[in-house]
Amino acid sequence: MALLNDEWQTLLKDYREYHDDPICEATHLVGIPMIMASLPAMIIPPVGLSMFAAGWTLQGIGHAVKGNPPKFFGDKRNLLVGAIWWFDTVLRPVGLAEPLFGKRA
Repeated sequence: MALLNDEWQTLLKDYREYHDDPICEATHLVGIPMIMASLPAMIIPPVGLSMFAAGWTLQGIGHAVKGNPPKFFGDKRNLLVGAIWWFDTVLRPVGLAEPLFGKRA
């Protein structure tokens, strides 16, 4: 059984469709883990803040290319869905995403 219920699987599907431009996807594949890693790195503020700003800048570039605003502007849950999307995207080619997040709709 997947970790995500139907509601969260729908959020993940919507997030994936919203970020379907290859450049937007690439900027998010780099920017999201940079933001996630920046949080514990905040113990060294210049490092953490630089990583945080660079990660969000990359995502902003992706949305500028795609021509849409960040998805979390409409629903704050998408901040977490972005991290789930990243893990789903990275783990799916090696067969680990489906047991965790379910089949792609």
